[in-house]
Amino acid sequence: MPKSSSSPGDAENALHATTPIAISLILFLVMLTPALRAQTLTVLHDFTGGDDGGTPYSGLTKGPGGGFYGTTWSGGYRSSDCVDTGCGTLFQFSRSGSGWDYSVLHTFMSGSDGAGPWARLVFGPAGTLFGTTSAGGDLSQGCTVNGNQGCGTVFRLVPPNQVGPTAVHHGYQAASAPISTVYTFHASDDGGGPGFGDLIFDPAGNIYGTAIGGGSHGWGVVYEISLSGQDWTERALYGFTSGADGGEPYGGVVRDGRGNLYGGNVVGGDGSCEAGICGVIYQLMPSAGGWTDNTIFTFHDFGDTGVGATPVGGLILDSSGNLYGSTLYGGASNGGTVFVMRPQQNGWSLTVLCNLPNVFGGPYASLTMDASGDLYGTTFGDGAYYAGTVFKVTHSQDGWTCNTLHDFTGGNDGGFPASSVNIDAQGNLYGTASTGGAYGQGVIWELTP
Repeated sequence: MPKSSSSPGDAENALHATTPIAISLILFLVMLTPALRAQTLTVLHDFTGGDDGGTPYSGLTKGPGGGFYGTTWSGGYRSSDCVDTGCGTLFQFSRSGSGWDYSVLHTFMSGSDGAGPWARLVFGPAGTLFGTTSAGGDLSQGCTVNGNQGCGTVFRLVPPNQVGPTAVHHGYQAASAPISTVYTFHASDDGGGPGFGDLIFDPAGNIYGTAIGGGSHGWGVVYEISLSGQDWTERALYGFTSGADGGEPYGGVVRDGRGNLYGGNVVGGDGSCEAGICGVIYQLMPSAGGWTDNTIFTFHDFGDTGVGATPVGGLILDSSGNLYGSTLYGGASNGGTVFVMRPQQNGWSLTVLCNLPNVFGGPYASLTMDASGDLYGTTFGDGAYYAGTVFKVTHSQDGWTCNTLHDFTGGNDGGFPASSVNIDAQGNLYGTASTGGAYGQGVIWELTP
């Protein structure tokens, strides 16, 4: 995993964010026997890679009326500043009778609006959607993120009020619902290349997020964006060094009731770690003098059969202050783990809840917890066909049980999901897969009991 440069003007040392991390490692997968399934997967939309977009890494964000919002990394507008498959789109997916309508709300054009979104959209104050792009923005900084120019942006969009289809963007012209740019990264002290993590908000409306590269040491930052009058201001709360504190925070942060922030880094931590991709779980504590970084857990070896390593997917927080997360590698089958971290009087304890099957291909996205305390997620390359899974970790008095709900084949049902799982009131699951489908450009799927 290459280092992210803190010298944005030098194109040779520009920001290089590796996504998906597991793609280059899938050759190492080994066969395991598939488990029994009791779910039905239905493809709701096949991405074409054209005007509607393609390669959806992000998950879906639930909107009014049972519909969703989401983004695609590619497709849409073609530009020399983006990969040749396009700069990505922002879409609305709405129920229409017994079916669904797909509408493009914005087509990214790599300029001030950004390009190549990875992260899920989130609702902020006053029902406004916020999100990040991994690239685009200020193209003069010398950043290159997976073939896209620019160091990335934070943006906002007021979603349309109407239910049903909106104007689909055709012909690569101006977008039908322009977004406004909240902040443009430069890969200097402010960071660069926002990753898979969701943005979060505090009660005052301040935004918190992470960037994979840039910062004072070049290994990524946790940042805060505040609104003062009509202007947004960004400040880096902490710049990672890739030492004991780790580096490259692909996931976002979560915030507890005391204002502490928690997240995971995919590199650093243990200096003896193989290839440097072990990572840490960190805590940032606010104080009058700034923010203090504490490493609350260090992973040791991505080939370790213990707790796993490389926490790409970020964390979620329950009402008791416990942190739940996952690792991309390691565990009993080297396919990653699902874990919980519980606060103790003198630190934190980590318990593995689930060992995910197969080698090199665990979760890229954060977990989802239902009202019963059960966890859901996706893996990128695990499963019977090495193309990813949807899984559930069930909580009971006897402990935790891990079950695979669907094995993606990489064919018509999609493959290599990098998204979180969304759950409706009936227990149906929704998400995206980054490849496969009728056009090989990914799908939106529904999984029903």
